[in-house]
Formats: sequence, C-alpha cells, structure tokens
Amino acid sequence: MTSENPKTTISNLDGATSSMEVRGFNLNELTQSGGFEELAYLLIQGERPGEKEKKAFGEALLRGLELETQTRFAVHAFQKERPPLVGLRSFVSRLGSLELLPQEALWAGAQILAGMAACLAGFVRLSQGQPLLSPKDSPQQDGGFVARFFFLSFGRPPKQPEERALDRALSVHAEGGLDLTTSVVRSAASAETDLVSALSAGLAIWNSPIQGEVSARVSQALGEIGTPAKAQAWLEKELGSHHRIPGFGHWVFQKEDPRARILAEELRNLSRFRNSGSELAILQELIPLVEKELHLAPNVQLYTGPLFSALGFPSPFFSSLSACGRTPGWIAHYREQRPQALA
Repeated sequence: MTSENPKTTISNLDGATSSMEVRGFNLNELTQSGGFEELAYLLIQGERPGEKEKKAFGEALLRGLELETQTRFAVHAFQKERPPLVGLRSFVSRLGSLELLPQEALWAGAQILAGMAACLAGFVRLSQGQPLLSPKDSPQQDGGFVARFFFLSFGRPPKQPEERALDRALSVHAEGGLDLTTSVVRSAASAETDLVSALSAGLAIWNSPIQGEVSARVSQALGEIGTPAKAQAWLEKELGSHHRIPGFGHWVFQKEDPRARILAEELRNLSRFRNSGSELAILQELIPLVEKELHLAPNVQLYTGPLFSALGFPSPFFSSLSACGRTPGWIAHYREQRPQALA
C-alpha cells in the first residue's frame, strides 16, 4: 500500500511521493510559512486564516496560557501522576467537567490547546523543582504561542533556532491521517461523546509503547548505543533478541516519512547552534544499518525525541509534547466525524 484509503478530507498521506498534505496544502510549506498557530487554525476551522482571524486566534491561545488559581493547584496535583501524559489527560478531563469550554470549535480548541501547553510547561517546571510561571513574567511580551510555551517551561525566551525547531516539531505532529489514535477519537465522536471525552480517549491510546512513547524509546536506545562506533553491535544485539527497532517504519510512508525529513533538518540546525550533536551522529550511523538490514525508513518519531532533548525537555515529557501538537488534528477529525456537535 502506498496511499491511505481516502476516508477523510483533512489530510492526504501519499507513500508513492513521500509527501503529506493538510487541507490541500503541503505540510512542509505550512511549517515553513504560517507555523504551528496557523496550522492549528487550518485544521480546526478548515481554512487558512486571514490576518484578522490569525490575530484573534493567537490572542485566544495566549489568554489560555494564563491559568487561574484553582487550575494551578490542579497542575500541582496532576504533576504527581506518572507518566506525565496521564496527568495531562486528567487535566483535559477536568476542562470538560468544569463545563467552561465555548461551544464554537475554534475557541474551544484554542482553550484546550493552550491549557494543555500551560499544564505541560508547569509539569516541566515542577519536575525541576521550579515554581510555575505566568506568561506575564516573560521579559519579551511580543512572542507568540510557541515562544511563550517555551518560556513557561524553561524560564527564558527561546533563541530563534529553538523557537523554530519547537514550532516545526509541534507542526509535524499536528496531523497523522487515519492512524490508531485518530481512529479512536473518531470512534468516540461516532458514539456521540463530547469533545473532551474524545480527546481523552485519544490521549489514552497515545500513552502506549507503539504511539507517543516511541520517541522516548528512541532516546533510550541512543543512550544505550553511546557512540556511533557501537551502533552496529547494538543493532545486532537487538535483532538477535527479536526486539522492535523504535523510530523506523510507517504504515504509509515506506520509502521516506516527510515529517522525519523536516525534523532531521531542525535537529541538524539545532546541533550546529548548540555546538553539540552526539545523538545526531549516532542516528547518522544507525539509519543506513537499519535500512540495509530491515528495509525500513526512519519515521517522524526517530527525530522527535532527540529534537525535544536538544531543546532541553526531559524524556518523560516527549509523548506529552507530541500529544499537544496532535490535538488540533484530533479536534478536526472529531468535527468531521460529528459535524453537528460544535459550531
């Protein structure tokens, strides 16, 4: 199979050309031009925003990053749950129980996405023994959603290569076609559940060894390999034990995953910026070995963990980060499956 069965108008994954379109637009071009905010709008609303719409959506995202007092207490409580993705799912479920979400999909999506990002940033801060921050604490008040999310996580504004890398990383995870997690979200929508319940179902499946946890398993594998010279021996040991090699193979992109190509570029840029590239060097040695032995190409998860790690995020948060990125896509599929539920 080289192309998925066309049961959705939201995206098209073409294995024959190793390309991906979202709402009719090339994914790589979207990550180069509009960025994650515009891609999220496009997915949820079905069309690219004009300047007025983009400004309103961006302001809604920034407002959503400011957590009220009771929600900040909830972040402290949910941070104790393991893995962090379970705490993030509890946070999302809480949004639904409060019945405070707007009925319009775009604004509900902005509130959910921003709340998840603020919650996750709080988890990162608390894991390092640091207090939660407010977007108002940032010395740069002209940054967008991704820049503010980075600040809430690390207490400093991102440098330009860091902001670009994080923006594109979230963007490539925003939509994955009719994969397992999306199918679960759509099944929940078919059962006439509310949006938050459907998203919680998607998050539950994302918290699995073959979905969101793959990126952390890649980083674990790179740690086990240690140096490029040991990649061959490690691969032989893993294959001899009949272990799955994380980060390789895809149900549609059998030749090349275009999302992996985007993240590989950002990992190279970030490695040059930080003058470090040990994991990249190991990947460059490992990839041709796996391709020769298993005839499997890298998928998006192969570069997700190393990129998030290069940005400073600890590995337990990798799956939660990619889940935040995927949320606009899940909302889009919920709307397509149950169009009458949200305005």
